[in-house]
Amino acid sequence: MFELRLILPYPFPSTTNTLPEEYDSDLDDVGSLLHDICGRLEEAGAQFSVRICSEEAWPVTVRTDLHVILEQLAKTIVSVRHNKAAALEFFEQGIEKVATLSPEDDAVLVVCGSMFRDSGAPETTSRCSREAVLRELDALATDFLTAANDFCPEVTCHPWFQAWSQELTRAVSYR
Repeated sequence: MFELRLILPYPFPSTTNTLPEEYDSDLDDVGSLLHDICGRLEEAGAQFSVRICSEEAWPVTVRTDLHVILEQLAKTIVSVRHNKAAALEFFEQGIEKVATLSPEDDAVLVVCGSMFRDSGAPETTSRCSREAVLRELDALATDFLTAANDFCPEVTCHPWFQAWSQELTRAVSYR
């Protein structure tokens, strides 16, 4: 099982601009923008659904966990697409799990475990088709970019977001 989904409410509610007018290049980076967008999406009712190596949903949020995964997404997509190992680290809010993605022919072996080797928590595994994993990763990227552009255009026009989104779009579009 490998599921990473951004679930948006329909119809998407309108909001007022509650984001910072400016970002400080000494204190902020693209992560600050992603965090603000994810916060707005969560306030509007968006949900982040994660089911990896299990049918059970992980206790994740848009504001915190999606933001963390988005920063890793382009590199992960490129690695999986090129049949290389990758990892998605969920290091916030006490989840502290890592999903390691290892290529196996046309499949991906997904191993989920604690970020702490001495935690005693058992690892779980799942074997998924590489195409299924890429479909989930690509869809998450595309859905987020669409929602961000529709819901937070005042942030998505920022040069940091533009550079990040171009990198993500290249990763999704590469064939």
